[in-house]
Amino acid sequence: MATHAVSLSRGKVDLGVAAIDFALCGDTAQAQSLADELIKRFPQESINIGIVNPMIRAAIENSRGNYTQAIEILQPASRFELGNVSGFWINYLRAQALWDSVPARKRPSSIKRYSTIALLISFHLCMHWPTLGSRAPWH
Repeated sequence: MATHAVSLSRGKVDLGVAAIDFALCGDTAQAQSLADELIKRFPQESINIGIVNPMIRAAIENSRGNYTQAIEILQPASRFELGNVSGFWINYLRAQALWDSVPARKRPSSIKRYSTIALLISFHLCMHWPTLGSRAPWH
């Protein structure tokens, strides 16, 4: 779906959304390519530089298993958490990195409760952002 979307339009919003989508689905090469195009075409766009690009890079690092790096990449963008552009994506990507960095057998019971919340968030994302459907835990 994301491939079809960027074949129709390659605006800054479309490229950013598709890049995050590809990264979350594990296609880091395509995500990096779109992120590079986004920075090349819109080098002065502060939203892309300060919010969207860090989210894309963090999603790529999460997919690669580099959780500490993903968290570090998101740190400068944390001041935009829950803003109009990032919504709760910065929080989601950080939580994903934290969750995946702890082996399941070592997760405290308080974190196990998070899995229910994460499942609900994932369900919400997939219902409102259909291209993430393949990333959903129930697939």
